[in-house]
Amino acid sequence: MASLQALLDSYGTGIVVGNVQLQDVKPPREVISAFDDVNSARQDKEKLINQADQYALDILPRARGRAQEIANQAEAYKQERIKRAEGDVARFIAVLKKYELGEDVTRTRMYIETMEEILPEMNKIILSQGADGVLQLLDLESLLEEGGSQ
Repeated sequence: MASLQALLDSYGTGIVVGNVQLQDVKPPREVISAFDDVNSARQDKEKLINQADQYALDILPRARGRAQEIANQAEAYKQERIKRAEGDVARFIAVLKKYELGEDVTRTRMYIETMEEILPEMNKIILSQGADGVLQLLDLESLLEEGGSQ
């Protein structure tokens, strides 16, 4: 309405527009199809905007949830690795303390445990030379069998 009044004022008509009311508006027959196309295009535009908004409301929370899930998994993995490393350090320090108490005994024990782990199915016999030069024999398998049957 303001633009109509501005146009009338620019022509100097002296007409003052107080109110504009359209009743039973029908476009001319020559432009009805173009008019309908414009209305259809506006409706399609609104429909597509609404569909896009719906899609955004659906997909964004899912994407945020997935991102949070990945972040939580990464944090859990980080904590697991930290705890495992702390456990490894604690075990190493415990072995180090035992090693410092008796280096030869600990070294021998670690060697025997490693051999048992590497060769679990084989009979293990330990040979050591005593102080008197006599070769001593220790059959671990027979000792374990005798100890388990008692």
